[in-house]
Amino acid sequence: MQKFNNDMLISNISSLMKKNSITQTALAEEIGMSQPNFNRAINNTNGTRFTIEQIFDIAHYFGVTIDWLMGNQENGSITAKTAAEFITAAVSNGDAKLSQISVEELNFCSDASGQLEEPKKINVNYWAVYFPTYWNFTEGAVDDDDYQSRYEKAKNYGNETKYWALNAYLDKFQEFYKLYKAGSIEEDDFQTLVSKHIQKIKE
Repeated sequence: MQKFNNDMLISNISSLMKKNSITQTALAEEIGMSQPNFNRAINNTNGTRFTIEQIFDIAHYFGVTIDWLMGNQENGSITAKTAAEFITAAVSNGDAKLSQISVEELNFCSDASGQLEEPKKINVNYWAVYFPTYWNFTEGAVDDDDYQSRYEKAKNYGNETKYWALNAYLDKFQEFYKLYKAGSIEEDDFQTLVSKHIQKIKE
């Protein structure tokens, strides 16, 4: 049975604060704590610890799971099962759609004797998941009433556009990812860029 590890919790919170360049004062304000109380909890002064509500708020703010924050799982770890559950729910709820795509890949095969043959390029079919964006209804909206009116119009015409922000983020993400994979930016900088842009996405 996994036991509570306060040192791991503190280490993970401190790491996230550093990666996201957020101060104790700013994070304390985000989760409704005073800075002195936050400081005592992050330094475990006199045995002071974060409450479960505060841990939940911190996890939500940084977009990580409580399990990861507590050190019980790898951040971003996705199994075939969790991926299947997510895709099933997203498609079944009508939030996402499936489309088959063909990708050219190198295929490594062995011959009858078990020797590895030269790789061959073949087309492999995959199921891709996407979140449709028909119209960015926020463009040109002058106030909250105009925003709501545009949203209702989009829904009435069947153009549900609540995932436009996700697709806008993915446009940015692929730029950052290319730079990271090419070695043009360090991993810490890549993670900082990703975290900052994820925080901009409204619920």
